[in-house]
Amino acid sequence: MKNKFQFVFRLFLAFMLLLTTIPIGVIAETQEYADVQIPIVAEDNVQLSEESVSVHTDTMTTPSCFYRTHVQNEGWQEWKSNGGMSGTSGKGLRLEGIEIKLDQQGCDLGVSYSTHVQNIGWQGSKIDGVTSGTSGQGLRLEAIRINLTGSDAELFDIYYQVHVQNYGWLDWAKNGAEAGTQGLGLHLEGINILIFPKGSVAPGATMTPYVSVDAFLNNIKGDWYNRSLKFAGPHLKIREPNVESGLLWLGMKWHEYRYRIVSISRDGKSGTIEAYKWNYYKPYATSSGSTAFQKVEMDVNPPDQYVDNSNTNTLTESEQTGSSVRVINYTRN
Repeated sequence: MKNKFQFVFRLFLAFMLLLTTIPIGVIAETQEYADVQIPIVAEDNVQLSEESVSVHTDTMTTPSCFYRTHVQNEGWQEWKSNGGMSGTSGKGLRLEGIEIKLDQQGCDLGVSYSTHVQNIGWQGSKIDGVTSGTSGQGLRLEAIRINLTGSDAELFDIYYQVHVQNYGWLDWAKNGAEAGTQGLGLHLEGINILIFPKGSVAPGATMTPYVSVDAFLNNIKGDWYNRSLKFAGPHLKIREPNVESGLLWLGMKWHEYRYRIVSISRDGKSGTIEAYKWNYYKPYATSSGSTAFQKVEMDVNPPDQYVDNSNTNTLTESEQTGSSVRVINYTRN
């Protein structure tokens, strides 16, 4: 009996010794049930939750954006960052160039940007601190697009806001959208840039970061009617700006005008144009005794103004003759 007890006791000691030498991971792998989960253990033997080993943008350090601008009469300014304004406000000085770079904070992230330049149009994209725009040529920046690049670009949004001649601060654009103006000949004067984790609330309004001539022209081009006239219309035709016969007045006489855009609302739907040149057909006698006409382009002084109101779908003409002003209202039908 004593020998049997000693045998069982020795067997129990051997089994316990075996348990202390086999790694826990091996034992776990021999479990018969698939739903058994092994906790994650750090090097210091502190158990970690599943959430703590997942990577989220809200626990990552957001990269910083640095930028500087080349300003009319002042040259290159000091670097600004994280929403600080680069450029000027209230001085009427144009931006001529810009450089943008990032403090990546360990992220695989870069920045790409393109500017719309006077007499040049959209330039090719520049990256990571290379100059976009011009220096020493006196050419204004009119608009800008900025994008994040790299494998972590989808984790962040880049917002930017520009200060524009005659408009002031426009709304915020983000992730490659245009900011500024197109076709108005207006210069950028300042810019702010910010980076946020993807999906963060915008730093301000985002409805109108870009004022485009195209949207306005699409609204005003075509046929207009003056209901006070007794004959069938159309009574006014608007085509392209700054071209001969871009505006045709079809009242009792046929008049051909050049017109230009004076102003556009921030949403690009309403604005004012003015007819500044018109074609006068001067009669003269030919050698055969018949009458012919010579076309002479003349100034309209002061220019006739047309104010478009997209809310009422009307166009109001103001024509000054001496001290009096004649007002004519047009509608689409």
